[in-house]
Amino acid sequence: MRRLSRRKLFLQGSQDNASRESKMPTSRSLDRVVSGTPNCEMPPPTSVQREHVQSSQVDLRVDVPGTFGNEASNSQDHISSSSHSSTGPMPRLASSNTKKRRRGRTILRNITTLPDDQRIALEWNDRLQPIGENRENFVNYIGIQARNGALVPIHYMDWHEVPQRHKDEAWNLVKFIKLLQKKFVVTEQHKNWVMRKLGDRWRAYRNKLKVDYYDQFDTNKERIRNCPPDVHLDQWKQLVKYFSSDLFQARSGRGKSNRAKHTMVHVCGSKSFAQIREELKNSHPDKREPTRIEVFRATRQKKNGDIPNEDVCRAIRSLDEIEMIDADNSQSSNGHQDALSQVLGAEHSGYARMFGFGPTPSKIWGKKVDRLKMENDKLLRQLEEERAEKEQLKSQQEQLKAQQEQMKAHQDQMESLMTSMMVTLSQNGFINLSSILHGSAPITSQGNNNEGAGASHKQTSQQ
Repeated sequence: MRRLSRRKLFLQGSQDNASRESKMPTSRSLDRVVSGTPNCEMPPPTSVQREHVQSSQVDLRVDVPGTFGNEASNSQDHISSSSHSSTGPMPRLASSNTKKRRRGRTILRNITTLPDDQRIALEWNDRLQPIGENRENFVNYIGIQARNGALVPIHYMDWHEVPQRHKDEAWNLVKFIKLLQKKFVVTEQHKNWVMRKLGDRWRAYRNKLKVDYYDQFDTNKERIRNCPPDVHLDQWKQLVKYFSSDLFQARSGRGKSNRAKHTMVHVCGSKSFAQIREELKNSHPDKREPTRIEVFRATRQKKNGDIPNEDVCRAIRSLDEIEMIDADNSQSSNGHQDALSQVLGAEHSGYARMFGFGPTPSKIWGKKVDRLKMENDKLLRQLEEERAEKEQLKSQQEQLKAQQEQMKAHQDQMESLMTSMMVTLSQNGFINLSSILHGSAPITSQGNNNEGAGASHKQTSQQ
């Protein structure tokens, strides 16, 4: 009979762990048992079994296939006696597939075990985003509910393609809201953000299931056989079928390609952009809202000021150049056509950069049609202002022209008066007009003598 490997016996024994109670046998006792067992076909080990054999020391009894009656009983007794006679520690299988122990799932015992009469207060900003010290626990609690297949089934193709009827009735989201309200202070105005975050965590959970339980196997039969814990088998079968479809493969390829283009990743960890914006706002002396450029710097630079990405360095240099050219506009603008849009490109639909999860371009800057109307109205106002300035300038020019004409008329009048006076003086002999025209003295000596002679003659006549 062909000798079975110890590894297969360990794996086969793990399958019958629930029905047997003896200890895991040592390697020597396994050798003695294997030598008397017939050849058999054994299923390939699963990932769950591998991890179980490598890291667990629970009580196992090896079930040797192909043995019946007393033979099987004697074999099991032999294993049991050998395992009890061993004084050393239980052996572990040496394997090249040994994985590093990871942290378990987030369960938030301090939240789930909270008494019903106690609720955790949440702080929300003006855009209805959670901030403050309880924000992270709140988001993690939503993630826990997103993994609840009874509450949020995972087998639908896409969150947005699920009919609203299923979201409201079959998925019982009203119960989900009440569940949140039982632990956290959540009002109806926050429902939109909560539902969007639930969809985000739902997609993230499905992606993790694909990486951990779908990509690890080559066939759908193996994938279905290794259904993840806490996932309903029927939902997992449908999800495996969807993951294997051409539609999903095409979507996945586009997603990977788009993700590869995203090189300017943030370095702020799990802290939300809403929280970072709030901290930047509180740190400013005027408590003003930070610009998108300030948020970009804060989320791409490390605490010591280092920038670990060359693409980020180039973007920041470009932003610095724009700020130097137009400092007033770049520091005050938070619009969709600010300096950040000039460097990184236009905004995509459904997401406003540097504002965090939740706000959309339409909510921050208005819908595209409304934005176009606002821009058109702004241009019209600018044209009206320019037209008014031109009219005012034209009026000023006309007034200036009228003043110039008035001054010219006054000057002509003065010149005419001066000419008339000079002619009169010339006729009376007081001035020599020809001398004036030739640049000579306006008053002649003859005139003075005549004036003196006339006076003397007048005096003589009176005598």
